[in-house]
Amino acid sequence: QETGTPGTVRYYGCPAEEGGSGKAYMARAGAFDDLDAAFNFHPGHANYASKGSCLGVQSMKFRFHGRTSHAGAAPHMGRSALDAVELMNVGVNFLREHVEDKVRIHYVITDGGGTFPNIVPDKAEVYYYVRAHLPAQVQEVVRRVRNIAQGAAMMTETQLEEIVEHGTNCVLNNHALADLQYGAMQEIGPIPFTA
Repeated sequence: QETGTPGTVRYYGCPAEEGGSGKAYMARAGAFDDLDAAFNFHPGHANYASKGSCLGVQSMKFRFHGRTSHAGAAPHMGRSALDAVELMNVGVNFLREHVEDKVRIHYVITDGGGTFPNIVPDKAEVYYYVRAHLPAQVQEVVRRVRNIAQGAAMMTETQLEEIVEHGTNCVLNNHALADLQYGAMQEIGPIPFTA
């Protein structure tokens, strides 16, 4: 308004930003279709114009279905879904040595299959994130993680179910806009705040 430059500034809050891929859903719904440029800001310890990137991610849950049995009376009748999860995790941990330096693989067991050790668990689940800079790197490591999951199911004679939670590519920065933003930030000065 001060300079008489025509245009509209539109502000969006992005829901499910951390792990829910909110901006991807907004883009798919057309929220950004009529924009000339978009600035992304992520709160943190400093205000700056970023030229950096972040890792793309694919998140998946691997759910194993086995057959319950009494571990003392009839262990041979059981097919442990928890064994499948543990074998998968061992395999993926060995995979870490054979991926590119910037690839990250994270997991957590979200369902251990039971509460009593004398019952063979018929269900168990593990939740994975595969992260890398390039989409091709993510997809290659995901392919290998899936193969490990299938191998774990084969070894334990369990059934594997895969649930893809979400996935996003790395940030693609516009260096010219980042330079423009940095210049404006220098002109305006830091945001005042009180402690």
